[in-house]
Amino acid sequence: MQMITPIDNARKGIIMEKKEQDLALLSKVHRHNLAYLILARDLIKHDVDQAILQLGIDTDIATRLLALPIAQLVELAHMSQLLCVFALQDPALLESDPTQRRLAEAHSARRMLSLLDPITCASPRHSK
Repeated sequence: MQMITPIDNARKGIIMEKKEQDLALLSKVHRHNLAYLILARDLIKHDVDQAILQLGIDTDIATRLLALPIAQLVELAHMSQLLCVFALQDPALLESDPTQRRLAEAHSARRMLSLLDPITCASPRHSK
């Protein structure tokens, strides 16, 4: 019979603590995904064209999101992967200086507008 040492017990404790932390983090991901999906549906209901541009989705995805029953939305949220993409690509948006942040916001808005079709003012993703 193998003796269990205090070191073995410490290792077990660390492993169990890590698993608990992983589960807690996964639970946060699930809650965030559900909140994101609900927000996405609300944005689509309010203004589909704006939502498509802000969410970076196409008309088909927007339509499918609206059609999903709540139970399926909850099931979809229980993925281990975040469903949203971090949109802050410009480090200047994280500046504490309000002037720099406003300039970065303007630059970001211009970049989003450049994605629109100049003739129809619609998102290329929306044109499906």
